[in-house]
Amino acid sequence: SKPDNNGQFAEYQRRQQQRHRRKRKSSIGNQNGSNHEATHPAGTQNGGASNQQQVHGSIHNLSTVEKLNAKQSQALDMAIRQGKNIFITGSAGTGKSVLLKHIMASLEKKYENQRDRWAITASTGVSAVALGGETLHSFAGCGVPSLVRDFGACFKDSSRWRWLNVEVLLIDEVSMLAGEFLDHLSDVVKEIRHDNRPFGGVQLVFCGDFLQLPPIERKRNGDGSSIQGMMQQGVKLEDMHCNRGYAFQSKVWRDANLEIVVLDEVF
Repeated sequence: SKPDNNGQFAEYQRRQQQRHRRKRKSSIGNQNGSNHEATHPAGTQNGGASNQQQVHGSIHNLSTVEKLNAKQSQALDMAIRQGKNIFITGSAGTGKSVLLKHIMASLEKKYENQRDRWAITASTGVSAVALGGETLHSFAGCGVPSLVRDFGACFKDSSRWRWLNVEVLLIDEVSMLAGEFLDHLSDVVKEIRHDNRPFGGVQLVFCGDFLQLPPIERKRNGDGSSIQGMMQQGVKLEDMHCNRGYAFQSKVWRDANLEIVVLDEVF
């Protein structure tokens, strides 16, 4: 059974992923007569980026292991050849993660050694680890904000250069990101990149299912103080970040003109 402790659960997830990779590697070796996996150096951040090299090594073999259906191929074409902002959705088992890994493999080939041109992120650490990326909060540089001004941390040199260099942003489990968070972050990135389009013109690849887990509205801050208590101390509601609303209710969602791809074939 899965342990309840958060640290133990993270270790359990890591071992499960290692076991899965060993099985895949063995299967590929039997088919192709080789177990070779290429690895690519990449910078890491908090939130699950430590296994980035291992995941990148395995995505090269996807073209021969996991084929795409018509809708998946259409989404891949939109993301890579057409460079469109897209939202990939569908119920469990319809191949969202497989499609994301194909997109990642194509981006790696497209940008070759320019690893800073595209980013793999997710709303949670567990989802980020599964893709070899990091949480969006970590990549952005703002952490988990309590106040609108906390987004100003994105202007720090390391975070600012990430936003200036990135061209494609993948976000998995987007349903768990609040619309308020996306809008505040987008406003900062617009300023950093001097571009008034959503996220400063960065191509957006969203993936998730809004019929699964919703965002968690903030009732209490990380330091234990309640939002009601902050208001009693004179902090204005408009200065707080309360993590309200769904991603599809955000200005980002409306203005990004997302192409929506609904995967409906269960594998």
